[in-house]
Amino acid sequence: VIDKEFFAQNGYLNLENIIDEKTVAKINQAADKMLNEFNGIQKNRAFLL
Repeated sequence: VIDKEFFAQNGYLNLENIIDEKTVAKINQAADKMLNEFNGIQKNRAFLL
């Protein structure tokens, strides 16, 4: 859960619903895919990519 009050008190601009739900779902799917791929990378290979 995002603490909107914390961000407001610290000067962050809160823009709600600027990205539609379908786009958010696509971004989340892409992020999940990237994380799954990154989990397979060994530390000693990280700089070879």
